[in-house]
Parts: sequence; structure tokens; C-alpha cells
Amino acid sequence: MRDVLQDSLAAEPSFRDVADALSLGVPFLLHLGPDGRSSRFLRLGSACLPILGIPPDAILADSRAFAELISPEDQQRLLRDKASVAGSDRLSTAETRIRKPGGELRWIRMTSASRPASDGGRLLDGLIVDITDSKRMAEQLADERQRLEQAIELTHMGVFQWDRDDPDTVLWSDHQYAVYGVPPRTPITVAAFRGTVHPDDKAVWEEAVLAATRAEDGGDYVLEHRIVRPDGEVRWVQLHQRIRRDALGLKSIHGTTLDITERRDLEERRRLQMRELGHRAKNAMTVMMAMVQQAARAAGTVEELTELILSRFGAMSRSQDLATALDGTPLSLRQLLAQVLDPFDLSHFDIDPELETANMSGDSVILLALLLHELATNALKYGALSTEEGRVSLSLRSRRDGWVTVEWRERGGPPVRPPSRRGFGSRLLSTALLGHGGVTSEFAPDGFVAQLEVPVA
Repeated sequence: MRDVLQDSLAAEPSFRDVADALSLGVPFLLHLGPDGRSSRFLRLGSACLPILGIPPDAILADSRAFAELISPEDQQRLLRDKASVAGSDRLSTAETRIRKPGGELRWIRMTSASRPASDGGRLLDGLIVDITDSKRMAEQLADERQRLEQAIELTHMGVFQWDRDDPDTVLWSDHQYAVYGVPPRTPITVAAFRGTVHPDDKAVWEEAVLAATRAEDGGDYVLEHRIVRPDGEVRWVQLHQRIRRDALGLKSIHGTTLDITERRDLEERRRLQMRELGHRAKNAMTVMMAMVQQAARAAGTVEELTELILSRFGAMSRSQDLATALDGTPLSLRQLLAQVLDPFDLSHFDIDPELETANMSGDSVILLALLLHELATNALKYGALSTEEGRVSLSLRSRRDGWVTVEWRERGGPPVRPPSRRGFGSRLLSTALLGHGGVTSEFAPDGFVAQLEVPVA
């Protein structure tokens, strides 16, 4: 062994002294016996104590002192690595955990170059470096990356990247492919990415991209537009892009894509609902003004005027409550008739069971309810319901795509004559269902008849 030590020291590379002087780590010289199993440290640098926690003399005296530092989980792997190094001239690197005498767990990296020894064994010239901080940083970065990937997965965002080094290609994440309905791992070019944009949004998309890529300082940009999937489905997406530039110009674009179709659909529904509410409010005000004007003409006293107005407003309120309670759910015509006509004694009405098969919703319910209330009021004052024998029948006369015709027919009442002037009822008959159907009426001698054409849900 003495000859081996003298030979090794005579041919000692100067890098150990340099590494020791610069505190790069613990330079070492390790001898592997010809059997490939026995080993002994021949030299250790001065940083041995702060890095490994034991003085170099202890390891030089007995190499087992170093072996005892190694984590049990890594010992078998290091033995395999040592056996492979024994028969090779290549540079080798091994990373392992050690537990210092005080109990502190650290990571070290052992890098060595192998050369033959005069006794048939191998000499390993190397360096031991503490890599605990870099390991912890790598673990932290891995954890952060995993959290980021989980966050992206939970938000269902796609990720894309373009780089100047490969200007024709755009890299997509798996969920990016899912958002665009493209099979995974399909090569994506810039032209293919542009081709996904809806034709009506292409000009806006091109303008936004051009403005973003020309910005001197780069920056972050957000764009919402429609895309067309390969199967023809149209979706809304929101793109967040980060533009990077350098002295040579545009360097890279990184971005995320979020499918916002449901949000856009909800916003559109809300806009429609607001317009619908405005439309309903306008219609209601128009009807209310007409009610007051007609009641004022017809009433002889303040009490009669009050009764007329309250009666008609009450009917309108009940029909509004009925439509609101539905909350968009269709209501069968038969059910609507039963609720509106109940105050007029349903025993005088013959309602066709077929009306159960026709459903209504929205403004049509309110307007038809108001119209039916007026028809019943007129029948009670002047028509079939003004006598005990009188009856009113309501039947389903015809049905076409999206529409039904309901007949209101009175019989058994006094002779009917057309009114000498147009009152509220006449005006309501001609205008109530404008935009929601139509009404034709006939003042037949044997009883009033009206054909109500209304839309169905």
C-alpha cells in the first residue's frame, strides 16, 4: 500500500490543491483494491470537517467512518456505483444523503476520475460537494411546478408557447388540445393556430396579436374570441399572453387558454333577460295607461272608475304573479284557463281537455291571462255569463308549428250586438297579443266568438 501511496502522490494532479484552496469542496484520493470491494481514502481536503462533520484524520484512519455517514437507503446504490467505476476510466458522479454526527441530514455529490493503480486496483481523484441547498431548491421548484400543474388542471386551462428559435411551431399542453378539440400530440404550426379563430373574429385577433408583438417592452395581454373546432363546434376562449422581447426583437410568447363559453352564454342570457324585462315593463305600462284611459271614459262616478281600475289592475297583477311563479317553466293552456277564470265560476265553462297538451311561457302568459280576464268580464256584464243558463266553451281548434288556435264561444246568453264604440275590451282584443299572436272576433247573434292564435312553448 505504501508503494501505491507514493506512486499516487508522485503523480498527484494539482486540481486537489486548487479545489482545497478555493474551498470548492472536499478534494479526495480514494484507492479501490484489485478485488473491487476494498477501498481506502488516501487523502482528504481541509473542508472535510465542515462538510462531512468529521475530521479528515478519522476517515483516513478508517474508511468505514465515511461509510457510516451514508444514509442506509443509498448505501446499496453506492456499492453498485463503486463496482462499476472499478472497471472504467470514465468520469463518474454519485449523489447521496449523509447524516452528520450531530444528526443533520445533508446531500453531497461525489465526482471522480478513475485511473489505474500500480497494484492492479484503481485510484479515484475526486471532489465532494455539499449540494443540500440546490437539492432543496430543486425540490421546492418541483413542488411549485406540481402545484402550478394542479392549478392549471383544476381551472381547465390550456398552455401554449412560441419561441423564436422554432418560429413555425407552437407548443401546446394536453389541455390546450382538449380546449380546441384537436387530437393530442398533433403538430401545431402558427398557421394552424391562426386557423382555429372564428372567421368573424379573425380581424380582431390579427389586430390584437400584431399590436402585442410590436410593443417595444412586450408585456401581458388578454384577448377573448371564438374558435371553431374541427367538428364545427364554436367555442369562446380567453387568451392570456406574455410577450418577451430582446435586442433582436420578438423572442417568445407564453400563454394560457381558458374556455369561457359557458360564461359568455350566461352573459348573453342576462343581456336577453334585461331586454326582456325592459320589454315587459314597457308593455305593462302601455296596457296600464290604456286601462286607465278606457276606464275613465266608461265610468260614470269616481267609485265606478276606482272599481274598474282596481279590477283590471288586479287581473294584471295575478297574471304577472302567475308568470313569475313559473320562473320560465311552461304552463299548460288548460291550467292557465283554470287559474284565470276561477273567479268567474268555472262551472259555467267547458274547457277542452286537449288544451292540456299546449304549453305557454313568458309574456304570452301575462297577455293571454289579461285578455281572458277581459273576455270573461264582458261575458259577465253583457254576454253568456250574465244569465244562469249561459255557458262559455274553450276548445283547441287547430295546431301548427309553434302555434295553436283557441276558440272562445259563448252561448245561452242574451242576443249579441256589436258595440257602438270601441272600449277597453275592443282595443284589448285588437292589440293585446300583437307580437305574441292574434285575435279575430265575431259578434254572432247566438253568442260572441273569438279565435285566439297564441305561440306555444
